[in-house]
Amino acid sequence: MAARVSTPNPTAYNHTQIPVIDFTDVEEPAKRASVISQLKYAFERFGFFEAINTCVCVQQLDEAFSVSRKFYEQPIEKRQEAFLDHKENKPMVGVFQIGWKPQFIIGGVTCHMEEYVFRHYHQSSDIPPTTRAPQWLSNGQNTASRPLEETAKEQLSFLALPNVYPTTVPLYREKVTCLQESLGTFMDLLLDLVSESLGHPPTFLRKKYHDNSVPRNFVLHYYPKKSKHELDECDIQIGLKAHKDTSVLSIVAQGFNASGLQINVTGDKWITATPSKGGLIINVGDILQAWSNGRYRSIIHRVINNPSEDRHSLAYFLFPCEGPNIEKLIEPVPELITSQNPRRYKPFTYYEYFINKLNKDSINLLAESSTGI
Repeated sequence: MAARVSTPNPTAYNHTQIPVIDFTDVEEPAKRASVISQLKYAFERFGFFEAINTCVCVQQLDEAFSVSRKFYEQPIEKRQEAFLDHKENKPMVGVFQIGWKPQFIIGGVTCHMEEYVFRHYHQSSDIPPTTRAPQWLSNGQNTASRPLEETAKEQLSFLALPNVYPTTVPLYREKVTCLQESLGTFMDLLLDLVSESLGHPPTFLRKKYHDNSVPRNFVLHYYPKKSKHELDECDIQIGLKAHKDTSVLSIVAQGFNASGLQINVTGDKWITATPSKGGLIINVGDILQAWSNGRYRSIIHRVINNPSEDRHSLAYFLFPCEGPNIEKLIEPVPELITSQNPRRYKPFTYYEYFINKLNKDSINLLAESSTGI
């Protein structure tokens, strides 16, 4: 039986900070009900919250950030070794890819950052890929010159590639994979809590809507501090442009107490998510917004680079499907459609959603319309 939840006192939070939820003893029934209540309120009002005292320990985060920083401190030639396609030995093309990626442009906005992307099969990381990446992922073609449908399929097949780990940083693979397992366990818990917050048993979303064989996406980010020249030219430098996540749920951790993540809740003001030691930022993705029939909000957010120090962060994404399953239907949970809250989204596939995203190149990725996307 799903836990009964209530709405916290609205005066407990304001629009200058995101809610903080303590996960200590979350398996104890009374505490679990309290966490679910707070999660429900946070996702309805903010789309974000910070989780503290989770199963992801501070030591695991610190060790992963340590090896990540050592990787990014290497000369560019060393970092580029992780940029090559695994079989074709050519630079990979596309927004999504496995391995290291340098500064890139999205929607005409330069993102002053680097990232290292991994796919993660929670508790079964040695499962071989079920699909082979399409040839155009490594043939050097510009995505803008290809049909939109091909570009979308490329982006959605990125998790089918095998991981590449740097060999120049001792213990890199061990520290990263250890953290991935803890994040995967916490993500499973979050999905169960979301199910309960929507009035269903804990495993409802995992059993009915989410294929647990789908790998998750784990990313280690590096945002260099602004140079004096850049400080003179502009007030801020964009590390990652304003966007909404294409995931079900996302987990973010900010390393070495360097802030930069900003959230736009009200439409006229950016809230900076100040990092705390061991804290994890949790946010709603577009797919959960659709599953919840708009009850939970996928919120615009961005990253600005720190003027005084480099910034390191990580993100862990849960997607609904990938590879051959991208035609899977996304639609609201039927029980959440009522006369007071009518259907907001018609059924659509993740592929259709992604085509819409690429075509509009808009931060409004999930329009409430008759098409459902």
